Amino acid sequence: MTPAEEWVRCKPWLEPMVESSGFYDMAYIEGEITAGRMHFWPCANSAAITEFLTFPLAKVLNVFAVGGRKGPALRELTKELEPHLVAWGKANGCSKIIGYGIKPQWRPVCEGMNYSHLWTVMVKDI
Repeated sequence: MTPAEEWVRCKPWLEPMVESSGFYDMAYIEGEITAGRMHFWPCANSAAITEFLTFPLAKVLNVFAVGGRKGPALRELTKELEPHLVAWGKANGCSKIIGYGIKPQWRPVCEGMNYSHLWTVMVKDI
């Protein structure tokens, strides 16, 4: 499949994660991927979007959004894709990999993979 075909296949899995925040829409994300500022990772049953964030003391790979087929997606994301993301982050000078805005049900899965809970983000519409 071409990258464009993969995007069409995987986009429905990612839309709820991207648009639920109210900060982004898929048109913006598509533009960021095209420009190379975000990265699209398609898998058989899931997909992820990442970006690099640079802070004063660290460059990190931010796992911006994930989604997939209920059931096989979780295993694929955690067992197959995550090691590639870690290696790619290291190869690009990152010292950490992060994901924020993670839903509470993901916490035990992430902690089982040696991630620690760093922040809880609260949001209020004003």
